[in-house]
Amino acid sequence: MTYVTHKDIITRWPSIAVYAVDIGISENTAKQMNKRNSIGPDHWQATVSAAKKRGYDGITLELLLALRPSRLSVRANDNDKQPAAQPGPVFVAAGE
Repeated sequence: MTYVTHKDIITRWPSIAVYAVDIGISENTAKQMNKRNSIGPDHWQATVSAAKKRGYDGITLELLLALRPSRLSVRANDNDKQPAAQPGPVFVAAGE
C-alpha cells in the first residue's frame, strides 16, 4: 500500500466510521480529518496502534509526520494567490 497523504491512511480502513471507532474519536471528527486531509498529531499514536492491530504495515509516527500537510503562509496582499501545496514524498509499506 502506498501512502501519499493522511487521507490515504484514513481510507485504508474499511470506512471512516470504523477508523473513528478504532482510534476512539467521533465519526464526525474522523470525517473532518479526512476532509482536511490531516490527522491531528494528538491522534497519531492511536492511528499507529490501530493500524498495527489491523495489520496495516507502514503506518508509523514518522510517516504521519512526513505526510503532515504544510502550513502555507498568508501573503500580505489578499489579492495574491497563495502558493499551491507541493506534493509530499511517496511512501510504500514494506512487503506490499
